[in-house]
This record gives sequence, structure tokens and C-alpha cells, in this order.
Amino acid sequence: MKRMRPLFLLFALLSVSMASPETPDIRALQQRVSTVVKEASPAFVFVSGGSGVLISDDGYFLTNHHVAVRMRVMTVRLASGELKEAEKIASDPVGDIALLKIKNGKNLPHVAFGDSDALEPGQYVVALGNPFGLADLATARKREPTATMGIVSAVHRYQGEYSDAIQTDASINPGNSGGPLLSLDGKLVGINGRIASRFFNRVNSGVGFAIPANQILRFLDLLKSKGEKGIVLHGQILGLHISREHTDGNGVLVENVREGSTAARAGFLKNDVIKQVEHYAVPGWRRFFGILGTYPAEAEITVTVEREGKSVKIPVTLDKKSAPTAAENARPRGYLGIGMEDTDDGVTITNVVPETPAEVAGLQVGDIVTHINGAAVATAERGIEFIHAASPGDELRIRIRREGRNVTVRVVLAPRPN
Repeated sequence: MKRMRPLFLLFALLSVSMASPETPDIRALQQRVSTVVKEASPAFVFVSGGSGVLISDDGYFLTNHHVAVRMRVMTVRLASGELKEAEKIASDPVGDIALLKIKNGKNLPHVAFGDSDALEPGQYVVALGNPFGLADLATARKREPTATMGIVSAVHRYQGEYSDAIQTDASINPGNSGGPLLSLDGKLVGINGRIASRFFNRVNSGVGFAIPANQILRFLDLLKSKGEKGIVLHGQILGLHISREHTDGNGVLVENVREGSTAARAGFLKNDVIKQVEHYAVPGWRRFFGILGTYPAEAEITVTVEREGKSVKIPVTLDKKSAPTAAENARPRGYLGIGMEDTDDGVTITNVVPETPAEVAGLQVGDIVTHINGAAVATAERGIEFIHAASPGDELRIRIRREGRNVTVRVVLAPRPN
């Protein structure tokens, strides 16, 4: 009988729980989520292979760059079922955002931007999307996007090109890319774009990432003006070399400032400790690059440093940062799973795709690639050439510099996933 007691107690607790009526708080939450979905769904846009959301009554809408990368003019479907012709205005390949416009758009439903900086872990959010093209199977003219709810799992996640990502456990799957992430007041706080996968299984894992609304807003006017030949560029500070050592949240040490560079002209000095960019605190190097990644080229920002015990504010105009060259863009025979970019520090790894040979081998964002199979890697293009020349199953010896130490990593390339 003693062994039966825990089972009986569990059954009793479950019975009480199941019999308990919904609390007013739960009913209010359900009503709030239902209202958000009902009010935001008419602004949803079904884009071939992905999702989008209208942000103005005259037809501007957002999606991911990787959804619209090969399109200039396309036909999209509104939630009302109407087919509309849309034109791509401009793209942000680094931030993975594309701005498009419905031709002759007028009086269209749309969502308003929210303040993504105000998001906190634990806050409820709603994602709208078209996972696996489910809405495309509908027989009715009107289409309903799929709604999922979750929480903000974390903010300011540094994921390479997704430098200031919102992490959420709201279900996001293939087809959700470009869809809205909404707060419970119905405001657009992010554009969903990436999921963390395991074992090449591209389905929801409970770890999704969205580009924050405040980052998008900094680029929006540039996108509307079509940028440079349809592309908008991110900013950087040339000539500023910072330490990648951990500082226990006490800022980032400036290791060197190249003479005659933007950093030197702005007034940065060796041994400055970067404490803040605009109003954002800088606890470490990833956060520093994460903040910079949310600003466009030629933006004027203020960096606060600690110098000889005093706080010094340094205004600086950001240099242009070209769109990164990813090793997987040209369909190499072997697959590594990294993005590389030429920086002042050398050929820098800017992105590591989860559950790829690169991640399994221990390569990290911020590693500086110096050699592959004993040959020097002077540029990202050169590194790509080495990878393209290899086949699935080939082993590469990749020599990297990490936090001042030289490390050799052995990687066996995989076949490129579809």
C-alpha cells in the first residue's frame, strides 16, 4: 500500500488541476492572444517559400532577404486571398531583411512597429507564419496564417550576422521566415528568420531567432531609398582592434588603433575600455559587435570609453561594411557551415551554422582563420577557394587565432544539405 500512495496522490492532484476552472488571468491572456492574431492576420503576406508582413497602408512589407534574394518582381497573396504584384525595393543581406512594395497599394491593413529594446525574457510573444506551406493547401480563397505563442527566451543574442537577435520558443519552422513576431499589444517587435536545428533536422527546436524591430527601423529609410543599387550596408569602425578576452562584463579593451584610420581620427586610443555604444552597455566583445551590427554605414554614433579613470565620449561616423562572403553561397562540393569576412583583424568567421562540421569541430564566431591545410589564408575569397576545392569526407586542417592563441582544428566536410 505504501508504494501506491505517491501514485494516488499524483492522480488526486491531476484531478484537482483538471477540474479547476480557468482563472481570470488565464482567460484574459487567451483573449489578448486571440485579439492579436485577429488584428494582425490581415496584414500577413504569403510570399513564395516564406512569409511577410505589411507595415504601411500603401503596401510596403517586410520579409527576409533569404526569402526574396532571387526576386525582383513577384506575385504575393494577401490574407484576404487577393493576388498582388509586388516589387522588391531593396535588401539588407547582412541583417537578412528585404523591403518590398505592393504595386498601387492603398488602404491596406498593416501592423505598427513596437520597441524591441523594451522586450524582456519571459514576456509573451506571438509569431505568424506559413510553416511548410500549410495555408497553401486551403481550398477557400481567404488564407489564414499559422499563429504560435511563446516567450522571449533571451534578448541580444549574438549569432554572427544576426548580431542582436531576439530568441524565442514560439514555434518557428521552414515557411515562417519573414513573418512577424508580435508583442501582446499587437506591435511588430521582430521579423522571424532563423531556427537552431539539430542533426540537420530543419524543424522547430524551441530556439528561434528574430531580427529586432529597432534594428530594422534604423535601416528603413535607406531601404525605401533603394540603398546602393538595391543593397543597404552595415557600419563598422575601421582601424579599431579590440580584445576578445573575457572581462567579466567590465567592457572591451582597445588593443590597438591603426594610424590614419577612422578610429584614430575619431579619437580612440590604445588601452581605452569601451563601456557603452549610444545608450547600450557593452559588457564584452560580442555585445560590442552586436550593437554595431544594428547600425547602417554612415550612421553617427557615440561610443563611451573609460580612459585613465575618466569617462570619455567619442562621436564616430561608421564606415561601410560590405556584405559578407559566405563559404556556402556558391554551392561548394563539401560543406563546412561557416560565413567568413575580411576584417581589420584578418579573415574572421562571422557565422557558424548549428550542427554542421564547423560547429562540431569547435569553430566559433570571431575566430581568425590564418591557414587551411598549411596554406596561408589572406582573404575570405582565398579561404572559400580552399573549401570549394574539397569534397565531402575530406579533412581540412584549419589554423585559427582565438583570444591571442593559435589553434589548429581538424574538420571533416559533410555533403551540402538541400
